[in-house]
Amino acid sequence: SNDPQLDPVNLPLFYITGWNLTQRNSDCPQEGIRMVVVLRRKFWREVITTYLPTILLMVATFITTFFKPEFFEAALGVNLTTMLMMTTIFMTSLSELTDTAYPKWIDFWLIFCQIIPLAEVVLLTLKEAYREEEDRLDKEKAGEEGGIESRPGQAPVHVIQVGGTTGGWQTE
Repeated sequence: SNDPQLDPVNLPLFYITGWNLTQRNSDCPQEGIRMVVVLRRKFWREVITTYLPTILLMVATFITTFFKPEFFEAALGVNLTTMLMMTTIFMTSLSELTDTAYPKWIDFWLIFCQIIPLAEVVLLTLKEAYREEEDRLDKEKAGEEGGIESRPGQAPVHVIQVGGTTGGWQTE
């Protein structure tokens, strides 16, 4: 028989589901033999080592959008760390796959996963800059009013303070 039965062989990245040995040319056996090996990729390995971690990192990156402004540095750190992790996963994935002249779908996914944290960094930085600008304008507006403070239920009061915290005088 030219098609011996074979149980699926377990390799790190593939299953060998079948193979076949035939002569290249049955009229001229000296031309050699032809071997066909049928491989099937292990899908769950890719899901567990690439897709699941990247999805979890994207969720962590998305959550930083809702951090309070006081935690700007923490949110920035999470996003930059996510970018580094995505680069590591991307490089590992590229080293495991065969080299081709065209991009594969996993390449598109991992590039997308690197762009998202970068966009989050830009978004958070713009939010922080806008918040600081609002704070500066509020302080300037309060300064233009000449130190006038407003208390709930009362008319504005002019405050003058002379001296430091250890002495001096003040009026209200």
